[in-house]
Amino acid sequence: MNLLDNCHKFCLIIGDTYSRRQRVIIRNRAERVSELLDWKTLGGLYREARRMALKKIYPDLEMRTSELLAKMPRPLSASSTPVHSDLETDSDTEEQQEHENLAWNDAS
Repeated sequence: MNLLDNCHKFCLIIGDTYSRRQRVIIRNRAERVSELLDWKTLGGLYREARRMALKKIYPDLEMRTSELLAKMPRPLSASSTPVHSDLETDSDTEEQQEHENLAWNDAS
């Protein structure tokens, strides 16, 4: 049996079991709780519950984790200088054009 057949059977069972009014009530309830059951909310609730469970089992976990992170050396791939934006100001562009013009005139 494929998914379509299973869905069709499920709809037939729902249609035979519940009256139209009961199906409307069920649909309205589902729409009301749909905001609570979206993936973003469920993910946030899961992370919070996991954090609370870990804190209950390992009360000093946050302190130990922060100590480990403090001891961790900086990765070799991290740059030692800050990265500047690629945006140029008008004065930079003008200076660059002047420099290029001087270089072009000197080459001629």
